[in-house]
Formats: sequence, structure tokens, C-alpha cells
Amino acid sequence: MGDVVGIWDAATGHQVLQKVLPGLIVDAEAWEGDDSVLVVAEDREGQEAILRVGLDGTVTRTTPVVAGVRRTAEGRPPLTTLRLAATP
Repeated sequence: MGDVVGIWDAATGHQVLQKVLPGLIVDAEAWEGDDSVLVVAEDREGQEAILRVGLDGTVTRTTPVVAGVRRTAEGRPPLTTLRLAATP
């Protein structure tokens, strides 16, 4: 199981994309142009990377994997290693 990235058309409310990221937890999302979103994804071992999810359903890693904080059985760690910037 994993988190789901969902994208809806703002004008119509129709779903454009639903993409399951198996084994990953998504902490943040930001648009990258008109055709993709960037997400900070983390696995249960605390390893994190930023992924690009295209409107066509493709998923590519955009950063190296970094070691974050290992997750306990429940809850989220107190700090996230990677963050998306509000501006370039």
C-alpha cells in the first residue's frame, strides 16, 4: 500500500490522474509546469527523494535518495529532510 497522488481539473472538478505510489508516503506537492507535479516521497525506512509525477502517469526520481528519519510503526517523524521551495 502507499499514498495516492490525485489531480483534478479545477474548471470541471473531474479527476485527471490517480497514481498510487506503492510503499511511499507523500509529504508535499508542488506543480512543475502544466504537465507534472513534484512530490516529496518517503519510504518506511525514512529514505526520501523528490519524484516527478506526470499527468500521463509517469513517475521519475528528480533527486538522489537521502536518509531521513526512520519511521516508527505509527505516526510521522518530527522532521522531514527534503522540502519543496515556494520559489526557485
